Amino acid sequence: MKKIVITGVTSGIGRALLLRLNQEGHHVIGVARSKEKLEALRPLLKTPFDLIQADLSQTKEVIKAAQKIQKEHDHIDVLINNAATVPGTLVVSEEGHEMQFQVNHLAVVTMTHQLLPILEKSNGLVITTSSDAHKPAKYRKNRIQRLKKYSLMGAYSETKLYNLLFTKAFNRIVDTNIFSCAVHPGLVNTDLGGKDTKGMMQKFWRFLAKRGITPEASTQTYVDLVEGTLNGHDYVSDRKPNKATKTAKNVAFQDHLWSYTNEQLNIKWKTKKA
Repeated sequence: MKKIVITGVTSGIGRALLLRLNQEGHHVIGVARSKEKLEALRPLLKTPFDLIQADLSQTKEVIKAAQKIQKEHDHIDVLINNAATVPGTLVVSEEGHEMQFQVNHLAVVTMTHQLLPILEKSNGLVITTSSDAHKPAKYRKNRIQRLKKYSLMGAYSETKLYNLLFTKAFNRIVDTNIFSCAVHPGLVNTDLGGKDTKGMMQKFWRFLAKRGITPEASTQTYVDLVEGTLNGHDYVSDRKPNKATKTAKNVAFQDHLWSYTNEQLNIKWKTKKA
């Protein structure tokens, strides 16, 4: 039995992962924003499990959730950073960040940093849900966030690129026994891009999603990683290694995003000696 933290567990891939890993005997710790939806999960779960309400659009809430996990658990084996948001129009967080950047990237970095000590106790694994949607994205040092000229797809593509840049930078820079990897789950039939959009964009997202696999089918690659049968690859999909773009592999871009992000969050990592 492993202890597994999963964010974004009240719908889509996160919910499917929570239920499957729980049924397979793991101690799941689910994190999500809606208290009501979390409570609705309780009858579906067998012990042991924990459910934690936290709004990942606020860094203080991410930290609070991580601190609760640290207080109640002496170790964590796996962290699955799965939560994401795709608002149809520009939304700015309380901290002044574009919301996709806040939830899809900053919350990932914050949760990983906060849980590092108890992940290290078990030679843990960090899994982040990225996407091949990162492939069209360009890295613009002078515009990391889309606070002007917001584009739903542009911001989504860029934050999925940031997931990969962070994953690769983490493995290269941080002095730790933890390995980090990103997963492209494929086209999955969820309402991620429909629930916070309107009009034609909402119709397009929902039409596209219907062509995808079920959330339950998307979980197998994650389970392979949890069980250790897909080790040593920092980007995977469909139960095998996946290829990231040259942009995602660019060390200068990784370093720039690493510095920018840590400055925004005011965090420091124990780094490897040069």
